[in-house]
Amino acid sequence: MRHYDEGKRKNRRYFAGLEQVVNSLSEIGFAIQQTRKESGLTQEQLAELADISERTLRAIETASGNPSIMAVLSAAAVLGLKIVVEK
Repeated sequence: MRHYDEGKRKNRRYFAGLEQVVNSLSEIGFAIQQTRKESGLTQEQLAELADISERTLRAIETASGNPSIMAVLSAAAVLGLKIVVEK
C-alpha cells in the first residue's frame, strides 16, 4: 500500500459522520475536490485509487464534460463519501 492509504482510512472515519446536502453536480464535484485535498491526495493519486483517468477526475471536480455516474461514485467511495439520491 502507498503511504497515503493510511491517511485515507483515517479521513474516511472522520468524514463518515458528516452529512452535507448538495443540490447540483458542481457541488458534488466541489465536495469531492475539497475532500481529496483535505485527505492530502493529488488528482493523480485519487484517480489511480478510483480506477479512473485523471482527465475524468478533473471533469468531475470541475463539473465539465460528461463523466459516468460510476466514475463519480468510485471517486466518492475512495474518499469515504456517500452519494444518496432522494425524492
